[in-house]
Amino acid sequence: MWLSNSSVNVAQMLLGLIEKMNQTLSTHTHNSPLPLPLPLPIPIEKADFVSYKAEAIGLNSQLGAIVE
Repeated sequence: MWLSNSSVNVAQMLLGLIEKMNQTLSTHTHNSPLPLPLPLPIPIEKADFVSYKAEAIGLNSQLGAIVE
């Protein structure tokens, strides 16, 4: 599916980010003894999630003009 202007495929860019986030979510861990305390401690992969947020912000600024 091509959803974009002639040079940027919005759907493919978003799918790439979503796939990375889903992979990390499905395998993330919390550094905590069992039983897990509530609320759960910060996941070990926090830096990955922060980088996904930064990537999403970058995509938003890059794709904003295309999807308006």
